[in-house]
Amino acid sequence: MIKNVIEKAENARINPMYELTISNLKELREGCKDPCDLIRCSFNFGYLQGMKAAKAEARAAGKKKPAAAR
Repeated sequence: MIKNVIEKAENARINPMYELTISNLKELREGCKDPCDLIRCSFNFGYLQGMKAAKAEARAAGKKKPAAAR
């Protein structure tokens, strides 16, 4: 199970606008009190980035509708 999760994470194709950057990692590391907190905060950050990506995708899909449908 763990190998599959790591493999998926390593092979994920992520839009660079929503990637976890070195700067993000440094900020997370400096702001978290322990490794468990770092994992939790990193997960939350990834979730929020995913929400931003989903909203952007929905907006882009809405713009592709014909003018009469709007």
